[in-house]
Amino acid sequence: WLCIVDDILQWCEVSGAKLSTTKFKYMHICRKRNCTCNIIADRLQLIQTNKLKILGIVFNRNLKWNYHIEYFINNFINRVNIIKCLSCLKFNSSTITLLHIIKSLIISKIRYGLFLYGKSPKSTFRKLKTILNTINRYALGATQTTPINIVYIKYWIPLLSWIKKNC
Repeated sequence: WLCIVDDILQWCEVSGAKLSTTKFKYMHICRKRNCTCNIIADRLQLIQTNKLKILGIVFNRNLKWNYHIEYFINNFINRVNIIKCLSCLKFNSSTITLLHIIKSLIISKIRYGLFLYGKSPKSTFRKLKTILNTINRYALGATQTTPINIVYIKYWIPLLSWIKKNC
């Protein structure tokens, strides 16, 4: 481990890039219960973390996707409010426009990295499904009691399971 970090630091010196060792984080993935791994670079001990965000995908130490789904849900709250606001009668937005906004703001985020977290259990996907159903109901002007399958069939909206299979 040490030689890899030292090689990176040497490359940075040669190429002129500046690397902040105080912002360095690493995640140790191991099957052992109390396994510790300390990495020291440039006479500083690097910070060990239980989860890392790499290119918008949150990895955790157990390689489970709960943190990533929670990150999505927290991110989607603002997007839900946008759809909720635009679906108001005051804005007079068409359903097709709202569905395009949903496709660009939400479904594109779900599809990104789906090949990694797509095999996660159904219970983790259920959280995403409820938010996606709520957003689609807002966009289509449907009530909370409207069966979501009818809403999806009527407007030809792909289900999350279909998106999951085709990525």
